[in-house]
Amino acid sequence: MKILAITPSFLPRVGGLEFGVHNLSVALTNMGHEVLVANMISNEPSHSEANYRVTRIAPLRGGDRFGWHHLPWNRWMEKQIRGIISSYNPDFITGHFAYPAGIWLARINPAVPWTITCRAMDIQVSESHNYGYRLQFPVDKILGESLSKADRVIVLSDNIKRIVSAMGVAQCAIVKISNGADIRLRSEVSNIDIKAYFNIPANGRYILSIGSNRHVKGFDTAVAAFSKIVHMHQNVYYVFLGKDTSKLLTVAEQYGVKDKIRSHEHLTGEYLRAAYQQAEVFLSSSRMEGFPLVLAEAVMAGLAIIATDCPGNREVITSSHHGILCPVDNITAMEDAMHLVLSDDALRRRLSDFSRSQSDEYDWAKVAESYLSVYRSISA
Repeated sequence: MKILAITPSFLPRVGGLEFGVHNLSVALTNMGHEVLVANMISNEPSHSEANYRVTRIAPLRGGDRFGWHHLPWNRWMEKQIRGIISSYNPDFITGHFAYPAGIWLARINPAVPWTITCRAMDIQVSESHNYGYRLQFPVDKILGESLSKADRVIVLSDNIKRIVSAMGVAQCAIVKISNGADIRLRSEVSNIDIKAYFNIPANGRYILSIGSNRHVKGFDTAVAAFSKIVHMHQNVYYVFLGKDTSKLLTVAEQYGVKDKIRSHEHLTGEYLRAAYQQAEVFLSSSRMEGFPLVLAEAVMAGLAIIATDCPGNREVITSSHHGILCPVDNITAMEDAMHLVLSDDALRRRLSDFSRSQSDEYDWAKVAESYLSVYRSISA
C-alpha cells in the first residue's frame, strides 16, 4: 500500500508530536508499505532511523501569524498538496493535526480515502495556559466542517474525542488510537552508562522528565517540588531531556539545586533508550496533554510513573496501580509523590512491574496495525 502522510510540523528531533508521525511512518514501512511524509519543514529525512521518503511543502511566509486557513496561504498549500497527491498517487492519505492539515485536505477533497489524526494543541485549548491554535484563530466552525468530511477522524484520547464530537463529527467516524513506544525500550538493554554521560555518581539515582520546555509542560513546578526533597534524598538527581531544557538550570539555581539538575536538548537513539532504562522514576508535570508519547515510552521501559492529573496523562494513569497522579501545579503533592516513590522500594517495584505488564499495548507495530485496520475498513 502507498501511504501519503501530510503534516505541517515535522522535524523528529525536538518533540513528541513530530515523533508520533515519525514512529508511525517507520512502523508502516517496516510492515512493507511505502510511506511518503509531506511536510512544511524538511525535504530530507532528519532522523537517522527514518526508512520512509520525505518531501517538502514550501510554505508562504506569514501563515503562522495570519492563519494557514486564510488566503493566500490556504490556496498555496492546497495547490502543492494536490501536486504531491497527483505525482505520488497514494492508496491512502493519513493527515496529522486537525489545524491546518485537516482544513487543507477537506478543501482538496481527495479522490482517495483519507483520515485526519487530532493530536494535541491543534484541537485542545486551555485559556489559563494560553494553549491551543483555536485560541489564536477562530476556526471552530471550519474545523468541525472539515473534520466531518474526513473518512475517519483519529483521536489520541477520550478528551480529544469529546472535543471532536462536540464539533459535530459523527461518532461512527471517530476512532481512538493512542501513541506508541519503541519496543526496544523493553527488549534491548543499552550498554551505555548514562549516569557517567551526565556526570551522575555511580551510586546516584535520577528522576526523568522529557519534553520541550514550554509552559504547558510544567517543568518549573517539577524543579520546585524536587528542591523540597533533595535534603532527604541526597543521592537523587533530576534529568530533563528536550528542547530548551537547558533553561531550567536558571530555575534550578533559584531553588538552590542547580548542581542536582542535568539537561540535554537533543538525546536520541541508544542514548535516549539508556536514559529511560536507567531512570528511577518518570515524572510528567504537564498542565495539558493530548496523549503523551513520553508516558507510553516510560511504560515500555518499565518505569514507575508520577504524573499530573491532566487530560492525556489520565489516559495512561487510570488508577493507583498504574502510577501516582498529582493535581496540576500542586508542588506539595508532587513533592510528596517523589518522596514516597523514592523511599518505598516495594511501591516502586510494583509500579514498575505494572508498567511492564501494560507495555504490549503501546507497541508501535500494534498502533500501526490499528491505523491499517482503519484504512482497510474505509476501502472495504
